[in-house]
Amino acid sequence: MPGRVHPFKVRINSGKFRGRYITFSGKNIRPTKATVRKTLFNWLRPTIHGAHCLDCFSGSGILAFEARSEGAQSVTCLDQDESVMRSIQQNCQQLSLDEITCLKHRYPLPIKHKQQYDIVFCDPPFGRVTRSQCIDWLVSSGCMKNGCLVYIEYSSSEHVIDWGPLSLLKSSRSAGVSFALLVFEHDKGDNICLK
Repeated sequence: MPGRVHPFKVRINSGKFRGRYITFSGKNIRPTKATVRKTLFNWLRPTIHGAHCLDCFSGSGILAFEARSEGAQSVTCLDQDESVMRSIQQNCQQLSLDEITCLKHRYPLPIKHKQQYDIVFCDPPFGRVTRSQCIDWLVSSGCMKNGCLVYIEYSSSEHVIDWGPLSLLKSSRSAGVSFALLVFEHDKGDNICLK
């Protein structure tokens, strides 16, 4: 049918919903690549079961669905686009999930939801929000528990010298996208070690 918008779809890599697809309609959305997600959730698998997660700049919502598929207890999705929120909610209904909630939020306003999280996913729009801006925003919002793990994607053209109040645990790169897993510690003497 002329003019009809066909939704994009992305496959869940692993866990309970492995092989299932979620759909989204935004052509400007850049879902985290399957190869990157595989590496990320291999990193997180020892710690994600039962975790409360925050997915910032949710877009397709694939990181939220991967997290729930891997055993996270809950995921809160933040995005400023109402159509994104609707797509995530529709995918939740199709997968019979009620542990993923959506909150409309416009960056860089403070995160008003007062829960503190065990894991935060941060995949901002490249060229509009930098890695350091994301970290400053998360820290100032007070949304991270001590020991919170923070996943962040950023353009490989961004040269990282200092992670601020977060400590680098792991990092990698794939086709122009760099990504890292960090830990937030009130007291830097309490180190988390992932194997």
